Amino acid sequence: MKEELKKNYREEYSKRKISADNEYSFEIEDDGSSFFTRNIDMKPKTEITQYFNKKGELYMISSLTGEADKELYALYRKYDKNGKLFIYTYAIDGKNTDKGYYSDGKLAYIKELKIVKGEAPIQNGKYIEYYKNGQIKVQGHYKDGKREGEFKTFLRNSKNAGSIFYKNGKIIKSTLINSMKDNASFSVLTDINYNSNSHEIVTDEFPNGLLKQYFTFNKDGLLDGESRQYYEEGDIKSISPFKNNVADGTFISYYQNGNIKEKHTYKNGNEEGEGIFYYENGKLEEKYFMKNGKLDGEAINYFEDGKIKNKAIFKDGVTLEEEIYKDNEIRKNTFKNGEIVQQDIYSKNKILKAKKFLLENGKMKIISYYENGNKEEEVFVINELFDGEAFEYYPSGKLRNKSFFKDGKREGESLTYYENGKLKKKILYKNGVRNGEAAEYYESGIIKQKAYFINDKLEKEDLYYDEKGNLTKTEIYKNGIKQ
Repeated sequence: MKEELKKNYREEYSKRKISADNEYSFEIEDDGSSFFTRNIDMKPKTEITQYFNKKGELYMISSLTGEADKELYALYRKYDKNGKLFIYTYAIDGKNTDKGYYSDGKLAYIKELKIVKGEAPIQNGKYIEYYKNGQIKVQGHYKDGKREGEFKTFLRNSKNAGSIFYKNGKIIKSTLINSMKDNASFSVLTDINYNSNSHEIVTDEFPNGLLKQYFTFNKDGLLDGESRQYYEEGDIKSISPFKNNVADGTFISYYQNGNIKEKHTYKNGNEEGEGIFYYENGKLEEKYFMKNGKLDGEAINYFEDGKIKNKAIFKDGVTLEEEIYKDNEIRKNTFKNGEIVQQDIYSKNKILKAKKFLLENGKMKIISYYENGNKEEEVFVINELFDGEAFEYYPSGKLRNKSFFKDGKREGESLTYYENGKLKKKILYKNGVRNGEAAEYYESGIIKQKAYFINDKLEKEDLYYDEKGNLTKTEIYKNGIKQ
C-alpha cells in the first residue's frame, strides 16, 4: 500500500514538473494516507520538508537546523487549502514566536510561546493582535499559559477601547467599552474563572488559530448556554442561546460594524414574540411577531429609506392580508386558506385603482376604477384572456358598454350606451369580428345607421337616417367593397 501511494504521488508531482527523485514519507492510517512529507533540500545540519494532506495539498513547510552546541532552530510555514500563508513560526533557544495572518494576507497577531520538552508550547511573553488596517487591537502578556497584567485594547481608529487586568489568568478589573466586551479576544475562553466542571466548550478556529466560534455543552453533552460566532477580526457575529439542546433565549446576529443584523427570541425551541431585522446602517428592515413558532399578527418590511415595502397580517402562520408597495402602487392581498382570493391595487396616494377577485377554476374578476372611486371597467379573465361578460362605465358611473368574450374574443351582442342610458350602438360579433346586423342610434333613441357584416366586412345595404328617422342615404357593399 505504501509503495503504491508513493508511486501515485510521484506521478502526480511529475505532472507538476516537481522532481520525483526525492524521498517521500507517509503516515498510513486505516489503509489510507493521513499525511505525507517530502524532503526538498538538505543543507549542512538543515532539513527542509514539505507536508501534504491526504488530498495532496501542501499545508506546511518546515526548516530544522540542529547543532551540537546550540538549541534546535526551526521555521514553520502553514498554509490554508488555497495555498495562502496563515501561520509563520520560528523557534530558537527554547522560545517560539508565532505570526498569524488574515485571509487577505495581513498580519493578525504576534505571540511568544515557551517550549517545554515533551509538551506542546505554551504562551509565555508578549501578545499583540492587529486589525487588518495594521492598527494594534490588543496588547498584553502571558505567563506560563495564563494572561497576566494589563491587556490594553484599541479601536480601528487607534482610540483607546479600555483595558482588562488579569492575575494568574483571572480577571480582576475591566474598563472595556461595550463593543470590545463581546470581541473574540475576550471570550469566556480567556477567563480562567469559567466553570469548566459543569460545562465544556468546543471551539472552531480560523486557519490562523484565532477563534471563529464556540459551543457550550453541559455534562450530558447537550448544547446549554451561549454559543458565539465571530468575524475574522474578532467582532461578534452572533450569539445563540440554548437550553438542553434546544434554542431558548434571545438570538442576536451582528454586522461587522457592530450594528445589530437580526434579533429573535426563542422559547423551548420555538420562536416567540417580536423578531427584528436591520439594515447595516441601523435602519429597520423587517419586524414581525411569532406565537408558538408561527407568524401571528402584523409583519412589516421596509425600504432602506424607511418607507414601507410590504405589510402582512398572519394568524397561526397563515397569511390573512398582505400589502406590497412597489412601482408607486400599493397592492393589498386578501387570503383564504393561505391563498390569495382578492387583490386591491391603490395609487401611492392610496386611491383605489383596481380590484382582482380569484374565482373558481382559475377565473378572475377584475374591476378598475376612476380616481373619483366609480367603476371604469369590469371584466372576467382566464389565463390572461377576457372570458365572460365585460362592462365599461362613464366616470359618472353610468354604463358605457356591455359585451361578452370567449377566449379573449368578442362573441354575440355588444351594446354601447349614451350616458343618459339610451342605446347608442348594437353590434353582433362572432369569433372576435363583426358578423350580422349592426345599428347606431341618436341620443333620442331614433335609428341613425343600419349595416350588415360578414367576417368584419360590410355586406348588403348600409342605410343612413336623419334625427327624425327619415332615410337619407343607401349604400350597397359586397365583400367590404362599395358597389
